[in-house]
Amino acid sequence: MVSVLPDINPDGVYKSGQVCALLEIGPTTLWRYVQRGMIRPGHRVGSKENLYSGREIIKLHRIVY
Repeated sequence: MVSVLPDINPDGVYKSGQVCALLEIGPTTLWRYVQRGMIRPGHRVGSKENLYSGREIIKLHRIVY
């Protein structure tokens, strides 16, 4: 995971792949963070892929660093 917070819009919505790319983590690591309650996915819209708010991503980054 990157130690410097990447440019994340707190009001934005991001797909799982985007979260992984922004934080430089793999999908399995993201899934583990979800399972541990460190980040909560938002609602899925017309897709099976989880969506994450920018605020949740920033919160996760602060927890890990």
